[in-house]
Amino acid sequence: MKGIHYLQITGGEPMLYPEILMMLLENCASNGIVCGINSNLTVLTPDIIKTIRECNVEINTSIHSWNHLLHDKIAGNQGAFIKTKQNIKLLKEVGAPVNVNMVVMKSNCSDVYQTGLFAKSLGIDSFSAGKVVPSVYSNNFNELKLDSDQVVTMIEALILLKEKDGMLTEVSSILPACIIESPERFKEILLNKPCSAGKTMCAISADGSVKPCIREPNSFGNIFIDDLSVIWDRWESWKDDSLLPQLCKDCLYLTKCGGGCRLDCAYNGDICSYDPYAIHKSNFGR
Repeated sequence: MKGIHYLQITGGEPMLYPEILMMLLENCASNGIVCGINSNLTVLTPDIIKTIRECNVEINTSIHSWNHLLHDKIAGNQGAFIKTKQNIKLLKEVGAPVNVNMVVMKSNCSDVYQTGLFAKSLGIDSFSAGKVVPSVYSNNFNELKLDSDQVVTMIEALILLKEKDGMLTEVSSILPACIIESPERFKEILLNKPCSAGKTMCAISADGSVKPCIREPNSFGNIFIDDLSVIWDRWESWKDDSLLPQLCKDCLYLTKCGGGCRLDCAYNGDICSYDPYAIHKSNFGR
């Protein structure tokens, strides 16, 4: 480990605990750590806004659809769309950097382009979208998950927002290069986000447990007991690509793709298998 340079605070909803959140932001700022917050912004307060500005914090929020009814349905909170929209505007008014992400599933997969345009109308320059991923608690993931064609359509919408509308766009979920036959077609948006879990980032849960990825069910130690640098050395298999299938290790795109998402593979039964979206893998190799 070479020190901590960036901390992303997520949840749950971090802004439900404003005193703890503001203490974290102030401590990060005083120690030279750049900080970001993942929040739906529905409980944003003036005190939090003030701390965000003073500590130069980046905000990442979600808009599930430009359609307020669908957004509220996905959020499970009637009126959430209006609150998020209003608070994005408040943050933009004070000059806080705000990025908007969209979690894409079957119910909103046709809305990516219009949702990006809606974000732009709020003064947002940076918009990302990523496929929905399974939770260990989910029992209806098959009703939500995208097929490979829908993922490609999502990527095409992001490219259109970039090329036609001048937005900064990216895919926010991990995807294998071989989701399409010719990855070079999407190289600027598909081939620049290999998985960094266990290599340059890790996740720390509220109870102190440390994992290479927040979706990893197994803890490799506890920050309240062991030094982070000690825990960091316990997941060598995440660093050396030994979890990857041989075809991925031999692939020309390995350094740009990373072999897809290991936890998507684990959800499907084998963490060392091929990413479920690696549908053109047989066409790849050195």
